Amino acid sequence: IEAQSRIEEQAAFLDALIELSEREMADVILVAGDIYDTYNPPARAERLFFDKVKRLADGGRRLVIIVSGNHDQPLRLGAAASWAAEHGILLCTDVSDAWEDQRIGNFDITGVGPGALTVRLGEEALDLALLPFPSESRLGELLSATGQEEPLQLSYSERVKGLLHERCAHFSKERFGVVVSHLFVSGGETTDSERTLQWGGAYTVYSDAFPALADYVALGHLHKPQAVAGLKGRGRYCGSPIQYSRGES
Repeated sequence: IEAQSRIEEQAAFLDALIELSEREMADVILVAGDIYDTYNPPARAERLFFDKVKRLADGGRRLVIIVSGNHDQPLRLGAAASWAAEHGILLCTDVSDAWEDQRIGNFDITGVGPGALTVRLGEEALDLALLPFPSESRLGELLSATGQEEPLQLSYSERVKGLLHERCAHFSKERFGVVVSHLFVSGGETTDSERTLQWGGAYTVYSDAFPALADYVALGHLHKPQAVAGLKGRGRYCGSPIQYSRGES
């Protein structure tokens, strides 16, 4: 199936998403990673994505927030950050990404640290904690910069937990708080179209990594739409936008 182009189906899905967003009058669209299926996507795929996501944001009438996944090239995708912001799109492709206070389209953005921000539209506000796919090497770089041995010796899940708790520190009971990330949570159901990413190994995150203050956890990575194991209904994998195997229907 990988030898067969799916770009027409992908274009049809994106058109349907734009129509759905209009019909439901969505204000914010969250994209939880794996924009592409390869580090080096063809130019046609990149043009399709940027053309459609620009239409989706509609000049900032909607805010589209995107974190990168393990299939995305963070530097390549993040290079479009300035262009994206001009069109109502916020890209988070590195675990150290942070934002200055700014206005993007109709939205006021308040940055409160790496991966942490509050989005306001009129009188309404949304707290967000963004974590693009955190590779073991990138986590090591961040933690080694602290000069402390102990964080480096923690398990992958514990290190991710630390990052998530830092990013959710500004969450308030008066506002809705959402985590957006690209992770494999223990208990998740995989399908045969996914590439093995050490399932059950070093890249596994446990449900206690997500702070109780988070009202919702929006995750990408697993292709089958499903509730996030252990989060009692407050988290979900969106799944792949089109079917790549029978197990993903």
